[in-house]
Order: sequence, then structure tokens, then C-alpha cells
Amino acid sequence: MFGKFTVAQRLALGFGLFFIMLLASVLIGLDRLAASDAVVDRIVAKDWQKTVLANDAIDLMNANARETFLLFLAQERAATRQRIAANVQAIDAKLGALGPLLYKPEGKARLAEARERRKAYVASFGEVARLLDEGRDAEASRRMSGETVPAMNLLLEAVGRLIKVQGQILEEAGKASHAAYATARNGLFLFLAFMAVAAVLLASWIIRAVTRPLGGEPDE
Repeated sequence: MFGKFTVAQRLALGFGLFFIMLLASVLIGLDRLAASDAVVDRIVAKDWQKTVLANDAIDLMNANARETFLLFLAQERAATRQRIAANVQAIDAKLGALGPLLYKPEGKARLAEARERRKAYVASFGEVARLLDEGRDAEASRRMSGETVPAMNLLLEAVGRLIKVQGQILEEAGKASHAAYATARNGLFLFLAFMAVAAVLLASWIIRAVTRPLGGEPDE
């Protein structure tokens, strides 16, 4: 069938096929770029943000731990309590923003654990503050060292495990981004090799269509 094509038809078919292959290579490249962009967007919009929120929360918890000890030293405790209350609100906001971003069961479990640990710490701290208000400083000190500080350590460990999970997710996302790049690169190389072979075959086919009726090259 192809042997009956005229030179013009062969040229049109050859350039048409070449254009289709070029268009296909562009579409394949765009598809791979979209996949890579999705991975990067997940890293920037979710995974990295989760790590930042968790680290901010743990910094605020450490700040509150320092403020708690100041309660035993300050004569006027109102300012210290205001700073503690502000930190508590900020921690609530950080954990509240973190929750919707978690999409893996392990991350959700670590956040739930941190919230439970925080409840125990807040309850113990509230009792210490009450004892201080009543002037029972010695009893407050004993409760602080025997209950509040250990509860705080358990809370920090729980948040640390949450941060570790998010670090692992970031590492996995980085590997996925690299894999997406490698897949796109290899796919484009293969397709370009296919296009090169197809171009050579099409060129040979068209050249034969021109030279065969003449019996050779026009100069010859």
C-alpha cells in the first residue's frame, strides 16, 4: 500500500508522523513534570509545614517549662501566668493546624499520643499553680519535681516521636521526587531514541521514493 504513495504523500506522511511523535514527547514530558510538581507541592505544602508546626509546638512547650519554674521565683506572678497562658493558646493553635495536615495513620497516632500526654501535663501544672496560689510552695515544689516535670518529659518525647515520623515522611517524599525525575528522564531518552530511529526510517523511505524512479542521484 505504501509503495503506491506519491513523493508528496510520503513527505506529508513523514512530517505528520514526526510532528505527532514530537507532540507525544512534549505531552509525556508535561505529564512527568506534573507528577514531580505534585511531589514537590506535597513536600512544601504539607510535609515540611507539619515538621515546622511540630517544632514550633515543642519550642513553646519548652518555653512554658521555663516559665513554670519562674513561678517559684517571682514575687509577682501575674506576668508569668500571662505568658504561660499565651503559650498555651499558641500550642493549641499549632496542634490544631497540624491535625488536618496528617494523612498517615502513624502520624495521627503520634499526634493523639502527644495530646494525651499534654492533658496529663496541663492537669499537673494546674495543680502546682493552685498550690502556689494557696501559699503551699513546698508542696507545689514536690509535685513539680515528682509529677509535673516527668509529665513534661513524656510530652516532649511524644512530640519528638511525631517529629521523627514527619522527618521520615520528608525523606520518603524526597526519594519519590528523585524517582519521578529518573522515570521522566529515562522515558524521554527512550522516546527520543525511538524518534531518532523512526526519523531515519522515514528519511530513507522518502529518499528511495525520490531516487528510485530516477535510477539514482540526479547528479549521477
